[in-house]
Amino acid sequence: WCVSQAQFRRIMCSSQQAKMEHVVKKLGEVDLLQGLLHQEKAEVAQSFLTAKFKHGDVLIHEGEKQAAWYIITAGECAMTRRSTTEEGDGEEILATLTSPQHFGERALLRKRPSEFS
Repeated sequence: WCVSQAQFRRIMCSSQQAKMEHVVKKLGEVDLLQGLLHQEKAEVAQSFLTAKFKHGDVLIHEGEKQAAWYIITAGECAMTRRSTTEEGDGEEILATLTSPQHFGERALLRKRPSEFS
């Protein structure tokens, strides 16, 4: 198997463009970004990394500094907070987020530790 340099570049550019358009489309569904123009969303999209997580992965720990803003594009994510009840310490589910919901922007903007896990 072989492919010329020109064909390889064309294939790679086409693939990258398709991925970028997918990200821009998903950003268009995010309430916080509704006022942005397509070109502005494309610029924002260039900064995003795609990450996949498994059930049970903890993305943010309550009380820790946060370094990312997350946008859910598939699946769901539970927001929890430590709680103390008569039965002992535990976690209270505050919300279950789904696409295109997001979290983490407040902690980044305020430069404060996360208020939830």
